[in-house]
Amino acid sequence: MKIVIGTPIRDVKGYSIGAWLKSIAALEWTEPIPVVLVDNTDDTLQADFKTFVDTKIAEANLDTKLITSLAVSNVYGSEVSYRLVKSWELLRQTLIAMGADVWFSLECDVIAPPDTLKVLSPYLTDFDIVCSTYPDRDNPLQNVGGIGCSLYKIDILNNIKFYDNQIDDGYGKCDPLITNCYYGGESWFVTRALRMGYKQVDFTNLIALQHLAE
Repeated sequence: MKIVIGTPIRDVKGYSIGAWLKSIAALEWTEPIPVVLVDNTDDTLQADFKTFVDTKIAEANLDTKLITSLAVSNVYGSEVSYRLVKSWELLRQTLIAMGADVWFSLECDVIAPPDTLKVLSPYLTDFDIVCSTYPDRDNPLQNVGGIGCSLYKIDILNNIKFYDNQIDDGYGKCDPLITNCYYGGESWFVTRALRMGYKQVDFTNLIALQHLAE
């Protein structure tokens, strides 16, 4: 089973990148785990942020051959959420091209313990999406979910795009029955997967995740 870690990154998350990369390096798995980083930092700051990230990769002793660094540009729009959608879509296409079996979505401010994949991956036998909740940054007593720490079978990414310029330019309100949900956003991605019949399981307190705050 080829698992690939993939997440958007941005310069405002510089406070967590170092610890996150070290946690990635410590993950226990049967084979080396490729990592795809998609930077959506403002164009004028991307070069400096890439230098910063490369330094943190070296400090974490990660094999640079396992790291794929990509970026989206402001040409896609100045709104952060819009560039984030483009980041996820570029990530989706890259994971498919890499021949991944599973996308491990671990956001760059969520720290996973070394045994995370060993604990979560067995549930892929019966489910297509395996999610673990984690503490909210502002209120550690409250758990949040989403795609912060989740495993997705690649078949889902083959069938569902984050962005499709044939549909309202791929971005905007998508379902009047779901408030604050945008086509291309993580909520709509998961909603479509479930509507198509993919099975999801959510866990709380199964693994000890940290959600880093600045």
